[in-house]
Amino acid sequence: MVPVLALHCALASSAAWGPLARACGARDWITPDLPGHGAAPDFDGRGRFMDAALERVQAAMPDGAVDLVGHSYGAVLALRLLVDLPERFRSVTLIEPVLFAAAEPGARARHRAEMVPFAKALAGDDRDRAAEVFHGLWGEGAWADLPQPIRRHLAARIHLIQATEPEVMDDIHGILPRLPADREVTVILRQDPPEIVSAIAQGLATRLPKLRRYGMGQGHMLPQTAVSDVAKVLQAAWS
Repeated sequence: MVPVLALHCALASSAAWGPLARACGARDWITPDLPGHGAAPDFDGRGRFMDAALERVQAAMPDGAVDLVGHSYGAVLALRLLVDLPERFRSVTLIEPVLFAAAEPGARARHRAEMVPFAKALAGDDRDRAAEVFHGLWGEGAWADLPQPIRRHLAARIHLIQATEPEVMDDIHGILPRLPADREVTVILRQDPPEIVSAIAQGLATRLPKLRRYGMGQGHMLPQTAVSDVAKVLQAAWS
């Protein structure tokens, strides 16, 4: 059976895939921790975060084809893998990819405006406030309702979001012009996505004519909050 290579979102870890992996049945899931996440060493700031992340991912990849799944920033990594190593992936499924550079300019500008409080907080070394703002846009539930250890965990790693900004905002690795128009790709979004999420999907669809889009659940964290629905789409993509 073809193994699954699953790439988690920023500020999460390989453990985030557990419920979905169980729902999908007897498959071998390869779920590397990205730098600074889970059991992986922290990102030392030298070079680009995506290059360091892909080094870990490629070291974990088995020989032969795999089914590729990515969530959020992990979905951007999946797109980078698709353009760098297209022959390695039997299927590609993206869950709310955050390659903001794919969105039309107006949507990108409005998203940048939404992120101004985050940037100001981080510039002022207010990591707690930066994490709160980011969680409010992309996390699940109210910040005040999160247990204190989780809030500390997110604040301690919030600099990693800034480290990825040139990659997701400006596509410095040139992913978009290299997307293979002949590949079938599945994208999963929440049922009523915010403008920027929908605009990213639309931008990808213009470059990937065979893209298949599904809507389900609420919120950005669909691999944890819409497990059964996401599992059904994955199983269809793998059949």
